[in-house]
Amino acid sequence: MFGKTWLSGEATIVAVNIKRVSGDGLTPTREFAADLRIAGREPVRVRLDEARWTADFWPPSVGDVVNVLQDEKSGAVKFDMKDPRLSVKHHDDSRGGSFAATLAAAPAAADPAATQPSQEQLAALIANAQVLQANDPATAALRDSILKAMKDGQAGPSV
Repeated sequence: MFGKTWLSGEATIVAVNIKRVSGDGLTPTREFAADLRIAGREPVRVRLDEARWTADFWPPSVGDVVNVLQDEKSGAVKFDMKDPRLSVKHHDDSRGGSFAATLAAAPAAADPAATQPSQEQLAALIANAQVLQANDPATAALRDSILKAMKDGQAGPSV
């Protein structure tokens, strides 16, 4: 007579809003807009309040799909705190494993494009070389090699 009947469903978070922030500015209180899907029912958009009175709540982000519960009579919706995707501990554990795997992996090969100067950098280098030491044979050789590299390697501004 007085109990609630909670229906299980999934919700896709479509927006997150910070309703208020604590006096020290460190703790936000959020509300979530989500598309709720319960088997045998039409999907609906609902508002979920951030779980309170728990130290183990990981707030979902836009696009996350999480388990929720809806009161059959009132239609009230709340996060299903048994869902590990809403657990700080679960996120800490998965991050730790991910970090360890990244640390154990072989280093990435250097990207040759990242080590070569951009067209703008080359053009500035050439311009500076022409202005500062136009008559120096070493500067002329450097300028010529840069121009050749620009012609051979990639199309760029003619200087």
